[in-house]
Amino acid sequence: MAPESLKSFEYSFKSDVWSYGIVLYELFSLGEVPYSTIENRHLLDFLENGERLSKPLYCSEEIYQVMLKCWHLQSEERLSFREICQIFIRILEDATIEYGYVQPIPDEPVQQVDDV
Repeated sequence: MAPESLKSFEYSFKSDVWSYGIVLYELFSLGEVPYSTIENRHLLDFLENGERLSKPLYCSEEIYQVMLKCWHLQSEERLSFREICQIFIRILEDATIEYGYVQPIPDEPVQQVDDV
């Protein structure tokens, strides 16, 4: 959970981005349990002191940088899901020049849950 969720039960798209970074960590660590060496009562202090999960063994530096950008302490500094998609599209396209299967996301406003 994002620090603001742990601290004051605040949930938003940006707290979901934090969680998405954790999912990436779990994927690239092949299922390692995040923060397994940190006691729950110390986790918020750990995060507020700027500590983050270390780069998984099977993770590229580029993907790890995405994780770190998902884990900014200040939620407004975290990536948006649109930015994450754009980064992964670029990574996939760069990995195989002839890949071409990724369709860009139209630059249209996304309907937010609050707009419904």
